[in-house]
This record gives sequence, structure tokens and C-alpha cells, in this order.
Amino acid sequence: MRSERRTDIPMDRYHAGEKRRKYCHYAKFRRTGFFRRFVTGIAAVVLIMSMSFGFGSFFSSAHDSGTETSVPPEERYYKSVQIEKGDSLWSIAQQYMGSEDSVYEYMDELAEANHLSMKDRNNLQEGDYLVVSYYGEEAVY
Repeated sequence: MRSERRTDIPMDRYHAGEKRRKYCHYAKFRRTGFFRRFVTGIAAVVLIMSMSFGFGSFFSSAHDSGTETSVPPEERYYKSVQIEKGDSLWSIAQQYMGSEDSVYEYMDELAEANHLSMKDRNNLQEGDYLVVSYYGEEAVY
């Protein structure tokens, strides 16, 4: 008795060549290489697009173009203040800081302007002078 195998099925030249290509190691490698190149290309495009958006947002300005009417900027002035009994760097900072400053940042600014060390910040002496900066439209003497 004769067993029917797939090879016994008559094939024309096209189907026989297709079968050879399908199972050929080189063709399999070539298909895998195409897939790798395709995925690498897609990854490269995504990377380039994300970098361009990142650099674009880095260099773009977040400020208004100035079309709205704005209050003229206040000038920054400096003044020498005599330390009185009970004054601390914290109380002086609260008194002279701008509306948008934080107390801690302004205290650091005062300490830097007056060359105060960490120890000197907590030990202000009565009668000493501090240079403070403040914002205003006119200088206060």
C-alpha cells in the first residue's frame, strides 16, 4: 500500500519554488533581518521625534509677548538697617522681602549680601547694620 505524502502532491514550478523559499534558511534569515531593520527604523523615528519635541520645548519661551497691559516693574533698592533689640534675620526678611519671595530665599540673599556665616545669622547684635534690598517705585530713606 502506498502512503500519501505531501511530496507526492504534484506542484507546478511556482509552488515548488515557494516551498523552497519558505523553508530555506537564507530566506528565513532575510525575513528576520527585515523585521529587525523595520523595528530599528521605527525606534529611530520615535527617538528623533521625541528629541525634537524636547529641544523645541526647551528653547521655546513661556513668557507672554507683552500684548496685555502690565504694571511697570518695580525697581530694586538697597538700604542700611540698624538692628534693634529683638530683631532676627527672620523678622527683617519678613519686613523687607518682596511679595513673590520666600522668606528662606530672602534670608539667604541677605546673608550673602552681608557676608554672614550660618553662626552669624542667628547671632545678630543690637546696633549692627544690615544691608537689605527691597522693591518699590521710589526709594525710601
